[in-house]
Formats: sequence, C-alpha cells, structure tokens
Amino acid sequence: MTDEELAAKVLEDEDLYDSLVSEYGKDYLYEEQPDDALMELDEENVKMACGDDAMNILQRAFFGYDFNPYNEDKKEPFNPNRDYFFLNGYANMVSVDDGDVDEYLKYAINKDEFVEWCILEGNVTESDVQSDEDEE
Repeated sequence: MTDEELAAKVLEDEDLYDSLVSEYGKDYLYEEQPDDALMELDEENVKMACGDDAMNILQRAFFGYDFNPYNEDKKEPFNPNRDYFFLNGYANMVSVDDGDVDEYLKYAINKDEFVEWCILEGNVTESDVQSDEDEE
C-alpha cells in the first residue's frame, strides 16, 4: 500500500483519525505548527509566551477569550482557571479546558498534513487500517 493510499484510508476512518489526533496532535502542533501549540497555563509558560511585563500579560488576557468548540459565536472572556492556553493570530491568550483539547486539536490541525506527518513518523501503518477485504 502506498503512502497516498494509506492516507486516504486514514482520512476515511473518522475513529482512527480522532484517535491519532488525541494521541499525537499536541506533538504535531509543537513540531509543525508552533504558533498554534497548546501550553500549560502556568506562570512559566505565560512569561515565556508574553514576557515579564504585567501590563502586556493583562492586555493579552483581556483581549483573549475562552475556546469553546460548541459555541464559537459567543466568546467568553479568557479564563485563567483553564488547563491550557495558546496565542491567537493577534497574540492574545486563548484559554482551553482539558476536556476541549481534542476539539481544539481538530480545529487547529490541517487534516491532510497531519495524516502525512503521522505516516512519516510511523504513528500509523497499514495494520492500523482495515482493508476492504477485511470488512467483507
């Protein structure tokens, strides 16, 4: 099976794709899309992402929001009690709850490029996908 055929099968199998995102999505973002990478919401990471200037941190939080994959129209204020955050395109802080990480990863990741990366990294192989003969 070629890599293209394997990628097509992974993209067809939504359950397999979801499990890959859940298992390898954070690694993919850190390596391939660092601007969208999730960081644990702690003092060290906030200082690393925003600098030491308290006013800068406050402004990034004030203009940021809480990621809610179930209601994208209504953006709640940034929530410092969440588990993770990322910086959006305006460098404002966006909080992400631990329970919403998989939905965020699906939102942030380019599906085709992620599947190609999984194949190159060996995270998915032929044995992970059922062939058409196996289903019959």
